[in-house]
Amino acid sequence: MLAVFLASGLAPGANAANERCAALTITLSLTGQGGVFEDFFVATENASGSFYVWLDGDSCAEDTTTRVWYSARGVTTDPGDLTLDPGGPVDLYTPSSGREPHFQQVDVEVTGPISGVEKATLQIDKAENSDQEMANYNRRTVPLYVLDTNGPSGFALGETALRASEGLTAVLPIFRTGPVTGSDSVQFEIEPLTAEAGADYTVPSSNSVSFSGTSRRGIVSIPLKSDGQEEGDETFKVTLLGSASPSETTVTIIDTTLSDLRPKGRLHHPKLNYRYPQNYPWLNEIHIFTSAADEVRAPVNRAQLAIRKRLKSGSCAWWGSGGFSRGGCSQTRWFGKNIKKPAENYFKYKLSQRLPLSIGSGAKVADYKIWGRWFDREGRQSILRKGRNLNQFEVIKPTQACRKNPFNFRKCKPVGP
Repeated sequence: MLAVFLASGLAPGANAANERCAALTITLSLTGQGGVFEDFFVATENASGSFYVWLDGDSCAEDTTTRVWYSARGVTTDPGDLTLDPGGPVDLYTPSSGREPHFQQVDVEVTGPISGVEKATLQIDKAENSDQEMANYNRRTVPLYVLDTNGPSGFALGETALRASEGLTAVLPIFRTGPVTGSDSVQFEIEPLTAEAGADYTVPSSNSVSFSGTSRRGIVSIPLKSDGQEEGDETFKVTLLGSASPSETTVTIIDTTLSDLRPKGRLHHPKLNYRYPQNYPWLNEIHIFTSAADEVRAPVNRAQLAIRKRLKSGSCAWWGSGGFSRGGCSQTRWFGKNIKKPAENYFKYKLSQRLPLSIGSGAKVADYKIWGRWFDREGRQSILRKGRNLNQFEVIKPTQACRKNPFNFRKCKPVGP
């Protein structure tokens, strides 16, 4: 059997009570070179292959490493035909630490004969003793296809059965096997079974897949439509024409509702219904954590905030590029920011000015509210509900101990109302 391991241990930072450190996350991903996401990896009899184990995110301790194992599971070829090098465990640093490495290349060596297209499932796992409460993976499992290059020339589908959710895209890998001497193409046809063309899926504009030069990999992408109705799973069939083995794939469209596909997320800093000392660290740092239905083809790539302060006079002001300006209390004003690394599904927004006190004899502000929403690459928007993606908080005068050392989280910390 193919067995390889990677390991991870994330320390929580010097002070476990540190609210910011407790909220920071790291993300582990299986990627291609440069951290580029791929739907699958390929290895061949004559050239082998590789993939990367990638660590993104932030931590409070620069010398903290994450120990990770990687492995190949569900290998369809004979035991011993594949090896992964190097073995595990592997320790990785977060990119923010400035230390190396934060990624590891894993070479796949094909050491035995392959027939047609074989398959394995790559998987990454953190060490069980990691101090991080929840494991955060962007792409935890990815298929690895191993191609026969010594047999006769031909084409092959990577899957004989595929399942994908409504509203996403069915991605079917197609490969060239055997000797490859130049550019080529193969045609395919789609046969509706219980699914209806045009209503349940979009027929591609071209019915052929081209391979340039000595390339061995191609893709058929079929967008799946979502009507928001509960109608059960539906199927259609894709068939490669000519000399191909395997030549047929049955695609199952998984029935979902619109709400299943929308990206989810949460705000952090400040928390809901807290009172914060005015100079409390991280008060003006707003963190957003998100997740998408399909992190590879439709990652969350844009987030928006709306920040409102309600004055004691009853009027409101909204945050903009130049600070707060007056506006109707029910007229939400959004400002946005692209997520630089969608793989992290996280961004931090730091206000350029300190928030005024919202209580006390000299205060003019009653409280603050922050709304958040986010969009994936397909333009789907997060669902906004009362009490979700919405934080309300107050800013109060700090205690004497907090004035002297705002980083003392025992003496200077937010309290519930």
